[in-house]
Amino acid sequence: MFTRNIIYILIISIVLLQLAWSKPTTQDETSEMKLLKAQDLCLQKTKYDGMEPAETDNQLTPTNQLLKFTLRAFQQLSLQYAETAKNISEHLQKDPEILNSKSIKIQEFKQNLTQFEEKYTLCDGLDELFDLAELYSNTTSFYYDLEESDLNVDSKLILSLLRKYGSEDLDNDFEKYFNVFVDNFEKKFEDLMENLRKDEDKASKLVLEWYDTFKALKNYDDKINAFEKFFTFFEPDGN
Repeated sequence: MFTRNIIYILIISIVLLQLAWSKPTTQDETSEMKLLKAQDLCLQKTKYDGMEPAETDNQLTPTNQLLKFTLRAFQQLSLQYAETAKNISEHLQKDPEILNSKSIKIQEFKQNLTQFEEKYTLCDGLDELFDLAELYSNTTSFYYDLEESDLNVDSKLILSLLRKYGSEDLDNDFEKYFNVFVDNFEKKFEDLMENLRKDEDKASKLVLEWYDTFKALKNYDDKINAFEKFFTFFEPDGN
């Protein structure tokens, strides 16, 4: 499913960036990383602002300006997804058909939702935020992928309730917002193109080569997968 593909790339991105942030840095690089890392990401905590556009953005290299732009968009996507998923989860768990069911499968589904809500309450970082999105998507997307002939009484009930409370719309909206991000990313890249070409940093050259391939991609699934490569440029010795 499209949504799971995006979430997978989100998780890959934070793993790669954690590697990049953990490597030794020079004085200038350290101050630059501080601009990127200052953030508080989960909605029940203090509203994050580390990735908001700021006057200090021009202190970042062109590639790190792209990185900040991309991370901010991924944060917003994940925050919106997790918050909406939590609201849907609460409705599902209060539904009489879920509450009154003795089915083992229904109880397992309910337990997965409970686990998601518990993790949401404790979430305090980017990696945990992406894990939240993955947990909810894995809990629900399975039912959308079932063929009609594979649906039993329990899965039919769960699928019906997911649609009733807007979970399918959540996935569709997630796709739509990601597509908007891709369009905005291309505009941002074009704005930074001249500076990227002037920059002698290795990452700038790699990103420019990557973008030539990226622009030639015709569907959004391929563009999603391309971001996995994009994030490797911020890995130690990325290539």
